[in-house]
Amino acid sequence: MNLLKHRKALNSLLKHGDVLNTLNGGHIQTHVSIKQHQNEFIIVIKAPTISSEYYDLTLDFHRLNISIHIPHEYPDVALYHPLFARSFNLPGYVDVDQIVANYEPGELRVILPFKEIDQNQRRKINIQHL
Repeated sequence: MNLLKHRKALNSLLKHGDVLNTLNGGHIQTHVSIKQHQNEFIIVIKAPTISSEYYDLTLDFHRLNISIHIPHEYPDVALYHPLFARSFNLPGYVDVDQIVANYEPGELRVILPFKEIDQNQRRKINIQHL
């Protein structure tokens, strides 16, 4: 595609570049950290200049997928690229029904609480002879 012939697409692309740049011509730097506490994990994603509507969080069984997509204004033009994508395999003791995501400007926090541990989950399994 020749972008010079598609002024709308070029304009959208330049707006993306403007959003992604920071002061002094820098670039966005997404930082991910995982903290473990006694009863939960906390995933912290720091992405300056990115608002909450651009985040996409999905849970696929015990796999948490987090991505950032900045849409362009002209859907008839095929310009699409995720800014950030990361997947986390969650251990079985994370209570996936209680996952919470909190946003404050420039930072997303995903709280992954642990399940209550049932003492009956630990037991010896006898081997049967056939």
